Amino acid sequence: MYPFTSNQAIPPMDWEEYVSEIASDIVKEQSPKRLFQVRGKIYELLINCIPPEIVLKRLLFELLKKLDAELKHEVCPLDRLMTLIQYRTQDAPRTGKGWVVTVIPVAGRHSFSGSWRSFVVDNGLKEGDACIFELVKRTEMQVHVFRAGKRLSLLSEM
Repeated sequence: MYPFTSNQAIPPMDWEEYVSEIASDIVKEQSPKRLFQVRGKIYELLINCIPPEIVLKRLLFELLKKLDAELKHEVCPLDRLMTLIQYRTQDAPRTGKGWVVTVIPVAGRHSFSGSWRSFVVDNGLKEGDACIFELVKRTEMQVHVFRAGKRLSLLSEM
């Protein structure tokens, strides 16, 4: 583990794994018995000082990962709360690599949360590089990367 490397995966915290387990339980069975079990697990997280807002946001995040894209938008008005977006670079068809990011609206703007660091490292982004995010589907973006120091005419690229 130590010394750390730039591409080293950060393992999820215990409480995050526990919330993921709760989400799996919910998806597997919806019954009064399961509700009682899930409620007990959530109480356990609260007793261990995990803030309720964090628990519920993480639970929503985990549940949404288990649903297909169309159902996600029926279950929750994501554009008000947060949106999971798959983003890929221009060479994604060759590499098959994609990253999932959570887009959170804050004060009329949107910010990314999640795999951004992995995206930066995997694509060798450097200070001064520019990224243009093209929304190709409601939950998918194509990222166009323009490297610093290269003269480009954006009009000729379009």
